[in-house]
Amino acid sequence: MQAEFYRIDVGCNLAKKASEIIKNELKDNKKVIFVSVNRRFNRFVQKNLNTTEQLSCEFFAIDDFVKKIVMDGNDYILHSPVERHLFFYELLKSVDKIKSHFKGNHVALLKWAKLVSELFDDVELQDKQKEIKKFRSATYYETVKEAHVILEHLPELFEEYENKYKNYIYRGKLYNIASKLHFSDFGFDKNTTFIFANLVVLSESEKNLLKNIANHSKLIVLAHDDLNERDKYFDGFGAIKQLRKQLEGFAEIKDINCNFETPEIEFYEFSNLHTEAAFVADRIKALKNKELGGCAVVLANQDVVFGILGYLGTKPSSVNVTMGYPLKLTAVGEFFRCLFDAAVDYKIRHRSGVSVVILDKLLSNPLANTLFGIEPKKQLIGMPTKTYLKEYGKFQSVFKLLDRLCSVGNTSELYEVLKSIVQKIDMQKLNRYMFQLINIFYNEVVEKLKKLDHPIKDIEFAKELFDEVFGGILIPFEGYPLKGVQIMGMLEGRGLNFDEKFIVDAVEGVLPATEKVDPLMPIDLKEALGLTSYKKKELLAKYFFFREVFSSKKTTILYRNTISNNEKLLPSRFVYQLQFLCNQNSWKCNKKVINPAFSFSGAEEEIKNNLKETLKDFIFSPSAVDTYLNCPYRFYLKYAKKIEVKEDATDEIDPMEIGIIVHELLKDSFGKYVGKEVGKNELEIIKNSAISKVKDIERLNNNAIKERINKLKNLYGGFQLEALKIILKKKLEDLFEEEKKQYSFYLVGVEQTIKATFKGYNIEGTIDRLQKYDNGVYRIIDYKTGNIKKPKVKKLSRVLDDFDFNEYDRQQLLLLHDSIGSVQMPFYGILVKENFNDVKATEAFYIELKNSEKLFNEVKLDGNLDYKQLITYILNHIKNSDEIFPLAGENCLGCPFRHICKFSAV
Repeated sequence: MQAEFYRIDVGCNLAKKASEIIKNELKDNKKVIFVSVNRRFNRFVQKNLNTTEQLSCEFFAIDDFVKKIVMDGNDYILHSPVERHLFFYELLKSVDKIKSHFKGNHVALLKWAKLVSELFDDVELQDKQKEIKKFRSATYYETVKEAHVILEHLPELFEEYENKYKNYIYRGKLYNIASKLHFSDFGFDKNTTFIFANLVVLSESEKNLLKNIANHSKLIVLAHDDLNERDKYFDGFGAIKQLRKQLEGFAEIKDINCNFETPEIEFYEFSNLHTEAAFVADRIKALKNKELGGCAVVLANQDVVFGILGYLGTKPSSVNVTMGYPLKLTAVGEFFRCLFDAAVDYKIRHRSGVSVVILDKLLSNPLANTLFGIEPKKQLIGMPTKTYLKEYGKFQSVFKLLDRLCSVGNTSELYEVLKSIVQKIDMQKLNRYMFQLINIFYNEVVEKLKKLDHPIKDIEFAKELFDEVFGGILIPFEGYPLKGVQIMGMLEGRGLNFDEKFIVDAVEGVLPATEKVDPLMPIDLKEALGLTSYKKKELLAKYFFFREVFSSKKTTILYRNTISNNEKLLPSRFVYQLQFLCNQNSWKCNKKVINPAFSFSGAEEEIKNNLKETLKDFIFSPSAVDTYLNCPYRFYLKYAKKIEVKEDATDEIDPMEIGIIVHELLKDSFGKYVGKEVGKNELEIIKNSAISKVKDIERLNNNAIKERINKLKNLYGGFQLEALKIILKKKLEDLFEEEKKQYSFYLVGVEQTIKATFKGYNIEGTIDRLQKYDNGVYRIIDYKTGNIKKPKVKKLSRVLDDFDFNEYDRQQLLLLHDSIGSVQMPFYGILVKENFNDVKATEAFYIELKNSEKLFNEVKLDGNLDYKQLITYILNHIKNSDEIFPLAGENCLGCPFRHICKFSAV
C-alpha cells in the first residue's frame, strides 16, 4: 500500500506545491491522474506545468472522475434531481399506509419524497445500506406524524428502492459503486500516481475509494491545514483533524510548512448588500492591472454577484466569475414563479378572480408588457378591492393563460403551455440579457419538462414540480480563467491562495447556511446511523472560512448588521471568532462601519445642484424635517427629485383608516366653533354632532371619509356599516369623556396652516387644533392615526451635553436621529410663538385615534431643552452638509422608496 497525506500549511500556495509534486512523480516516468473538488483549482495547477507535463497528466473534478470509472461501459441511466424526486413520490405512494396518511395531498407528498430521496442518497454515500435495512423506528423519537409514518416503513422503502432503481444512478449510488469496483475496472495503468487535492472529511464511499486505489497504485492526498497554530481556540481546521483520522490507517502523514506571516485582516460593517457591492467594486477599481490577478472576491452570498459586476463596469477580461447565479432570482424567474402563484390563487378563488397583490406583482414584471401586448399595470392603479374579478373584463389574456395552467393534467400539457408562453413573447422588444435568460429558461426548464412523463394532479402539484425543475438552474458567467479578479463562491475557492481577498456578506444564516433541523430524521438518529448531520456541514463551513482568511496576505471581511425583511442580520459567528483571535494574537486587524453616502464630485455634482435649487425657496414643514432626520437620501428623493411614492397594493385595511375617519369627523364638528369659547356644554354639542354624523356616514359630503368607506366596502364584499358605526361611536364617546376633563378654552383654529420666517428659513405647518387658555397658554392638539414618536427627553439631554452645533456630518445627525423621535410638536411650538404675541407658554398633546388605551399623550415643550436651537441646527444641516447619505436600517421598513432605493436594508 502506497499512500501519503500531505498537510500543507494554509500560508503555502497549494496549487504550486501540487504542481511540484506532479513534476516529481513524472520524473519516474509515471502517469499522473490529478483529481480535485473542482475544475478551477486544476487550472491553477496546470498553469505551473509546461505543455509536456500537462500532456502526461489527466485532470478531473472528483465528480467527473467517479462518473468516468462507473459509467464507462455500463448502461446506468443518470437521473436528474426532478426525475429522482418523482420516482420517490411514486415509491411513497406505493405504501398504502403512507398514501392514506397524506389523504390526497400530493404537494406535501412530493416534498416528503424529496427528503426521502436525499436521505437514501446519503445512505449510499456513507455506505450504510445494511444499517438502514435493520432500522426500526422508535416512538420516542420526536418527529412529526408524516415523518413517523415514513420512518416506520423505511426498511421496506429502501429494499423497494434498490429493486426498482437498479438501472438508475445518482450521486450517492455513483460513489458507492465506485468504492467497490476492482482497480482493473478503473481503466488506468498500475504505474499511475493518483493525486487527490482539497478533499475534506470524506464520506465512507470516498474513503473506501481512496483505500482501494492505495491497494493497487500510489496515492497522494493534499489538503491545506494550519500548521502554525493560528487558531488555538475554535478548531477552525477541525475538518482536517477528522480527515487525518480517516487516512492515518493506510496513509503516511507528511507536513509541508512555510514561513508564517502575520495576517492582515479588515472588518467592514454595512447596512445593505448594495453598499457592500459598491465598496468591493471601488476597492477593485483602485487596484493596478498587475495586482488584479492576485485578488479574489469570495461570495458567501451569491445574491450580491450582479451588484458587484454592475458597480465594476469593467471589461470582461478583467473579471472571471466561476459561480452561477440562480435563474429563479432573475426577472424571468420572478415572472414565472409569480405566474404559478397567480394560478394557484385563481384556483382557490374558484377561477373567479386573482388577488390584486399577486396580479400587481405579475404585471409589474418587465415581461408582462411584451407578453400581453399592453401596459396592464396602469389599469390597476387605484384598484380598491383585494380581489380583481374576472368579470371586470380587463386582463382577459391573463385569465386565459391562468385557465390553461389550471387545466394541465400531465407534464406534457405543462410543457405545451410554457412553450406557448415563450413563443408569444416578442423577442424583438427584449434586451440582450433578457433574451439570453429566456433561452436558458426554455432549454433548461421547458425542455426538461418535455422529457418527463408524469401525471399532474392539480395546479399546486404543477407549481411544486415546476419549482423542483427550476430551483437548481444557474446562469453561467463567461470569464477568463487565471486572468483578472477571481469572483467565486466559498466552495469554488478551495485550495487557492491570493495576495488580497474579499469575503462578502459573512452573516449568520448565510455563513454557515445549514439547517439544524431535519424534518424527516432527528440529528441523534442520523448520527447513530453514521449519516451526515448539520454538525458536519458546519464543521466544513468553518474550515472553508478560516482557510479563506489565512490563505491570503490581506483579507477584507464584509458583513451586514441590520434589519432585512423584518429579520435581524448579524455577523457570522465565525467573524466574531476571528475578531477574538485578532485581539488574542495582536494581529493587524481593523474594524470599520461603512455608511453609504454621496460625495459631491464628478458626475454627482448634479445631485448637489438639484438640492441647492430645491432649497432656494423651500418651505420647511415638520414632515420635511422629520424625513431628513430619518434619512437624508429619502429627503432628496422626495423633495429634490420629486419622485412619486409607490403605494403598496394590499389585501388588508390598515387600522389607522378608522382613525382617519374619526379625524375628519372631529375636524367638521369642531370647525363651527373657531373663534369661540368652548366649555363643557359646547363639547357636549360637538360630541353629539360628531356622533350624529356617524349615523349617516355613508352619505356625508366628505371625500376623505367617502374614499375609506368605499375601500372598506370593497375589501369585505359589502362591509357591514353597522359594525363600523359602533366602533366610531365608541371612539368618539371615549375621546369626549377625556375632553370634558379639560378647562374651557378659546378655539383659535382647526386645520390651521401657520407660516413664519425663522432664522432665515421659511417654515410652515398645519395644526389640527389650536386652543388658547385664560392664563396665556396655547395648547397644540394633533390627531395621530399612526405611531406616536415623541422626543426622548432624557436621552436627548445627554446627547446635547457634548453636541457640536457647528459640525454638519453624518455622526451628528445620527445622534439626533436616535433620540429626537420627531420634531413635529416642537416645530409647531415655534410656529405658534412666532405668530402670536400673547403666548405665555405652549403645550402639546397627541390624541391617539388608532387605539383607546391612552388617548392624550403630552409632549413637553417648555422645559430645559432648547428646541429652537435644535431645529435651527437641523435646518442648517440640510443646507450645509457636504453629502447626502442614506440612514439604512429599521426605518427602511416603512419607507415609501424602499422598492427603488439601492441602499434599502429591506
